[in-house]
Amino acid sequence: MNLLLRATYARRWLRSSASAYAKAAGAPAVNSYRRKRLELDQHRERDREPEREFLDDGREVLYEGPLMEKIKGVKTMSLVSCVATSMLGPYMMLTRDELSRQSDFQQITVGFLVLAIGAGTTAFLSWVCSPYVSRLSLSTDKKVFIAEQTDVLLRHKVTAFPVGSQTPVDILRPMVNFEAEKRHYFLAKENMKHKLVREQFPWIVKEDDE
Repeated sequence: MNLLLRATYARRWLRSSASAYAKAAGAPAVNSYRRKRLELDQHRERDREPEREFLDDGREVLYEGPLMEKIKGVKTMSLVSCVATSMLGPYMMLTRDELSRQSDFQQITVGFLVLAIGAGTTAFLSWVCSPYVSRLSLSTDKKVFIAEQTDVLLRHKVTAFPVGSQTPVDILRPMVNFEAEKRHYFLAKENMKHKLVREQFPWIVKEDDE
């Protein structure tokens, strides 16, 4: 009887051990499968073609910049600060407090410094953000890219360049990743979902994969 109980216990222990080993051995395979499935779903989501959008004049929208509203906000604040410093600078140069210990030269220097800071920051932000493309569309004959941007005064600016004329550029300037007809442009890689854009700008897509 004692031997029978021992045999039954040993058989149950062997079964539980074998089951636990099988689960432990299969866990990495299951995790690997789930990880590969997740990566595959992410690639499919990234490569999925967006719905085609057309403008009133028949142009197809290929790309829209994701940070355009933020850039407009930064430019607006920069313009407001430039106007404020432009008004404050002459006031500081022309008015003088009787209790002030500053000389006329010091007061004029401070006024010019305020003007320079306001104009300099506005010019720098305009230089940095000017290549940013808010929308890239394709002409009806499918031969020309139309890039929409904003200038320093937040006015709408449209430039066009032939398809295939764009080339990668490597310069010490932020927010520039290609050049076309001696003009610099920038496309945000996370919004390059259209197949034609990925084909025409492969160096930006490779940068995204890296």
